[in-house]
Amino acid sequence: MKVKSVFLKQTGLLLVIIKKEKTFQFSPVELQNIHRKLFEGVLNYAGRIRDYNITKNEWVIKGDTVLYASFDSIRDTLDYDFLQEKNFSYKGLNIHEAIRHFAKFTSGIWQIHPFGEGNTRSTAVFIIKYLKTFGFTISNDTFAQNSWYFRNALVRANYNNLRAGIHATSEFLELFFENLLMDAKHNLKNIYMHIDFNVQSVNKV
Repeated sequence: MKVKSVFLKQTGLLLVIIKKEKTFQFSPVELQNIHRKLFEGVLNYAGRIRDYNITKNEWVIKGDTVLYASFDSIRDTLDYDFLQEKNFSYKGLNIHEAIRHFAKFTSGIWQIHPFGEGNTRSTAVFIIKYLKTFGFTISNDTFAQNSWYFRNALVRANYNNLRAGIHATSEFLELFFENLLMDAKHNLKNIYMHIDFNVQSVNKV
């Protein structure tokens, strides 16, 4: 069996197990533990913060990369983001306002990219478990059926190219969360997020 198929089978199984766990701690350590459980035996650095800088070519931004956190600032940046979220009050927010904030927090910890690989899966599991603490019932299907959309939405939430007129936007991530938490029926197509996507050309077809 190829390494990739083993990787997908193992992580898929663990995703189901971890999502059903009745334990959770809101801390960067929890995120590290999730990564370790997902990738132990698959990645030799499972659960370990990376000690090198990375770039990743992304289809949705024509092969460019998001600027991820420098390896020597990962722990401080994670601590800061988690503290900000811990001190944030959702009291008085309607569901759309809450989703907007969930999207901001999610894209923030993903942009740090604390691990060499497996950041999107680890972020997804962490966020699922975090959202459950707010009383939400999370369907695994939305993540399973839209995993690539979720990643591309995170990329678009963290990518700016002002010379090309591209601005970071959380709108696509918010649509994803509305489907997840409100049972909305947004059409989550990856092509809509591509920086070259032209709505007018589609309407003419």
